[in-house]
Amino acid sequence: MKQRFWERARADFDEAIALRPDLPDAYINRALAQEGMNQFTEAIADLSEALKRGTPRTRVYFMRAYARENAGDRDGAKRDTEKGLRQLPSDEKSWIARGLARLASDPQGALADFDQALELNPRSIDALQNKAHVLGERLNREEDAIGVLSQAVSVNPDFVPARAGRGVYLARAGKYAAAREDATEALLRDTRPPNLYQVACIYALGSRQNPADRVKAFELLSSALRSGFGLDIVDQDNDLDPLRKLPEFDRLVKAARALQTSIRQGGP
Repeated sequence: MKQRFWERARADFDEAIALRPDLPDAYINRALAQEGMNQFTEAIADLSEALKRGTPRTRVYFMRAYARENAGDRDGAKRDTEKGLRQLPSDEKSWIARGLARLASDPQGALADFDQALELNPRSIDALQNKAHVLGERLNREEDAIGVLSQAVSVNPDFVPARAGRGVYLARAGKYAAAREDATEALLRDTRPPNLYQVACIYALGSRQNPADRVKAFELLSSALRSGFGLDIVDQDNDLDPLRKLPEFDRLVKAARALQTSIRQGGP
């Protein structure tokens, strides 16, 4: 499942459930695989079964709220979110789930929830990543976000989102040499579209100091967008502002959108 082989993961969880139908975690994980396949109705059924079998995990309510929202059941999603918020989390992942649910309306509360998760597991990559996000993107504490991401890189040097994310914050702060080091290391570890897009942002920001960085930024951004990743955020992403007024930027985005339209329509 971590490699996003959703169908194969689901088959494994099917076997687990056949062997141990009383095990709530098997239903929870199969629900995640179902969501990866956009089978949200089936995911709802698995999460409901996990709750029936007595799982104490608050996060299951938030997971089911997400599945219901994507299945078009907004009222059900709202009810599950409210149930989740009324629960007191008792495990690391539930603190993280509640923090994510509170992020938009109560970033300080979300930060407190991520800290509670870290009390239970100081090496939690998910808690560190989300704590850095709320610090940097919601509370404008980018230096603190850099420190948290440095912790994440120390805990797991191969967790590329933390390294690339730190590079973005360093570049925003004008620390371009350190940002480029993160960009280089991130690309050595991961060449998939999400990482290409994020590292493109590092080079875009770095081009304020070194115009030659534009070439690398455009190369990476083109690869990411042509795969379909980032087309929903590229128009609003402030990290790309150093490139935005250049004619190459507009041509690149239009070409990527045309390619994705052709693919959806069954073109060559």
